[in-house]
Amino acid sequence: MGPQALRMNLNTLLRHDVFESGNVRDNAMIDYVAGQLADPAAIARSRQFPYQFLAAYLNAADRVPQKIKASLHEAAEIACGNVPELPGPIVIGLDTSGSMGCAITGNRGRGTSKIRCVDVAALFAAAILRRNPDSLVIPFDTRAYRVGIDPSDSILSLSKRLAQYGGGGTDCSIPLREANTNHRSRPFVGCVLVSDNESWSTSGRAGRYRYQASTGVMTEWQTFRKNAQRRGVSDPKLVCIDIQPYGSSQASERDDILNIGGFSDAVFNV
Repeated sequence: MGPQALRMNLNTLLRHDVFESGNVRDNAMIDYVAGQLADPAAIARSRQFPYQFLAAYLNAADRVPQKIKASLHEAAEIACGNVPELPGPIVIGLDTSGSMGCAITGNRGRGTSKIRCVDVAALFAAAILRRNPDSLVIPFDTRAYRVGIDPSDSILSLSKRLAQYGGGGTDCSIPLREANTNHRSRPFVGCVLVSDNESWSTSGRAGRYRYQASTGVMTEWQTFRKNAQRRGVSDPKLVCIDIQPYGSSQASERDDILNIGGFSDAVFNV
């Protein structure tokens, strides 16, 4: 198998006793599979991103050998090299509200994913932070949470820790407000909000084509832009990644605002 097929079929290999030889643990085969999964050249060549390894890790059966699971941690770190480096530090708003505990696929019965929206958001934040270490991660629900980042954490461990914050309602304006008050002297080039966009704690939601009401996000974004421009950032950008998109958002599309609906590894390049 190629490395991507191998990553996607760990449980299949387990069911077919590939990790055993005559009912005895086959260490040579386990070492081979682990080595293939974390091969830096293969990961760079196939342009794999950390999200794919998170999916493999969360879906791996309990009996998949620990060495192979550890190789998925290592592979996720290597895959961060495929995440784009941004032109400067950004604010990463990570929604950890109660609704983010839902499966990324929604409820599909037996087809429901083990990956929650908050897992995806935390992994995205951790991956961007790895490539852009001066950026600021702000987990939030109806308040901001202070995060101590341990440089020794693997990206999967870091994303798991980030996903443990919050659990309440949602106010998507909080990361911008936090940047505008407690970090306004820093020259951020933009902000990325990763959320399911259910921001019921502040009034107003932007419609598809026009503003139905002023949102907290738009109010804080205008202040953020002015602060950034005063510090020499000529064209700050706001990116709203709506993991479970519907027909409205907190910030309508315009030259300095990009809305992305849904999530896959393509989001890193966008």
